[in-house]
Amino acid sequence: TSTTSRQLQTLSPYTLSGKNLPQDTLGFAVSPEKTSVLTLVKNDIGSVAYLSGFDGSTALTLFTTPLTQLNIDWPASNTIALTNKGIADRAGFLYFVNPKSGSWKRILGPLKGLGTKVSTDGKKVFMSVYGGNNDIVSGIYNVASSTALNVSLHTLADKCVWGNFYKEIVYCAVPHQQIVGVYPDDWYFGTLSTSDDIWQINSFTGETKLVAALPSMADRAIDAYNLGVDAKDNFLFFMNKTDLTLWSLDLVRSH
Repeated sequence: TSTTSRQLQTLSPYTLSGKNLPQDTLGFAVSPEKTSVLTLVKNDIGSVAYLSGFDGSTALTLFTTPLTQLNIDWPASNTIALTNKGIADRAGFLYFVNPKSGSWKRILGPLKGLGTKVSTDGKKVFMSVYGGNNDIVSGIYNVASSTALNVSLHTLADKCVWGNFYKEIVYCAVPHQQIVGVYPDDWYFGTLSTSDDIWQINSFTGETKLVAALPSMADRAIDAYNLGVDAKDNFLFFMNKTDLTLWSLDLVRSH
């Protein structure tokens, strides 16, 4: 005990410091190089996007838009992805924005209930749309060829993440048993939740593989979202939407 006490006394204290985001921040995204941050801030006519360093230095206005309900991602160095937040009875769009020029390019839409997750090379998009029969339809869109590959697994794009090392692979939390509902609205509003398994999807072939049956591995049902992977795709990280707990899954051992 005395040894432990002496060790604790020699530890150097650390201070957490930084700057707050603007009060009216609607969302933000970090560049793949972790050198810049895009911040979307509400203004009188909609919103404005600022590009800056992490300390807020050299803030530049990248674009302004009348839209405020946007999901922002920065998957590739030259690609910022903007998708208006999905609603089952309204058209959704995916735009790519050039971080240097601020120019917009429409990639997908109009599609009802659209959700997207763009690959880390900016070449493909995992997409989910409202199926019209109280279900979800999923697919993988090839940006260069403007073609789509149907996916046999039905899940929301919010429940997926692209590999960092295996760029052709998508990891998705897929409901163990599909629940009838108006997607994505009912899931966003919390009127339904799912109990998920983890699957991987090959974006070239559409082949799927079960990675982990979460209901049999965890002590609770997990409605997974906010998925992420490490640089080598060794670990998958996610949150449980029902209780906001943080989880990790060893992808190497799972295979």
